[in-house]
Amino acid sequence: MRDSVPGLAYPSNRLLGAVLLFLILDLSVLLINLWIANEVACNAVAINLAGRQRMLSQQISKNLLLLTQTDPQQVPPGTRQELNQGLYLFQQTLSAFAEGSTATDTTLQPVALRAVEGEAALLVSRTRLLIQPLTRLLHSAHPGPTSDPSVLQPANRYMVEHNREILDLMNRLTWRLEEDARQRTRTLQIVQVCAFTLAIGNFAAIMICMLRRMRQAERQRREWQDAAYHDPLTGLLNRHGLETKARHLLADGHTQGTLLLLDLDGFKPINDLHGHPTGDLVLKYVAQALRQVARNTDLLARMGGDEFVLICPRIDQADAVQHLCNRLLDAIARVSLPDHPIHLRVSIGAAFFPRQAAHLPELIRIADQAMYLSKRDGGQRWSLAPHAAPVAKPTAR
Repeated sequence: MRDSVPGLAYPSNRLLGAVLLFLILDLSVLLINLWIANEVACNAVAINLAGRQRMLSQQISKNLLLLTQTDPQQVPPGTRQELNQGLYLFQQTLSAFAEGSTATDTTLQPVALRAVEGEAALLVSRTRLLIQPLTRLLHSAHPGPTSDPSVLQPANRYMVEHNREILDLMNRLTWRLEEDARQRTRTLQIVQVCAFTLAIGNFAAIMICMLRRMRQAERQRREWQDAAYHDPLTGLLNRHGLETKARHLLADGHTQGTLLLLDLDGFKPINDLHGHPTGDLVLKYVAQALRQVARNTDLLARMGGDEFVLICPRIDQADAVQHLCNRLLDAIARVSLPDHPIHLRVSIGAAFFPRQAAHLPELIRIADQAMYLSKRDGGQRWSLAPHAAPVAKPTAR
């Protein structure tokens, strides 16, 4: 017997397709998670640099004020360099936002920025236009360490006049980038939820398909088992099924009972006169009649043709066997077909176990001898096996 479960050894194309789809969806969810993480990181960098633009604007204004004081000796060292560096970072960041290039972050490391779009692009463009005059004014003034600070006054006045506007534009840019980042993240999260939902739904479909295949395999296994142990025409146990179940019963050795072998009298003329379909119908009716007489603990089987076996545990007295056989004879005699007048008779042979035999083949052989005694005497009767000694009654303790 094969160890693999029928129906599961070779998955269907539909099941393989569902598994492949699940893997694709699961990989898609993973890629979307990575995408979201990358988007969050990029958005955080852009928002951070947009916020830094406000500080750079304030720094430029402060440096210009310091450089235009009347006493150059009070100007802290490096103020001019700080002004130039602040302006450079401010312009570089604006260019990176506008064109999608590299900028310098707060740790002075290069970072790549995406080109902004929509309202953010307009804000960047307006700021670049505002900062260009300041750049020209600063480039036209090249004061040395002892130069007159008045050369920076035009740049200082320009920054004083437009610093608030520049700050407002950078505030709006920061807010716009935050809103765009939230919108993109929400969109990606919706896509993520959809992909995850599809993956879960597909996984549920796989599980349902697997459960169906398992149920189908279990049903097929039961059907094959029934076919191996039961007669397909009557539904009774077949020879193999009877041998399997009787083996456990007879192996006990302490359970006493009777085996009855039943053979229909004159069944062949029914097939000859009415055809085999009618004969099969008769056998079904006979099996139904035997079921009505047999107990739940009895074993009832069709051995083939018109021969049946009934094993009855705990019926080990001759009078009890006689009562049972009379009921069987009467049940078979009452079997009739609506469209075909038939008169069924049956011959029964009985053998006791375990006293006469403890194994099924020997019991059947002994009961077969008794059954032929019934046929020899005209049928429609029952007979005990030859040389069957009376079964002793249990003694009271």
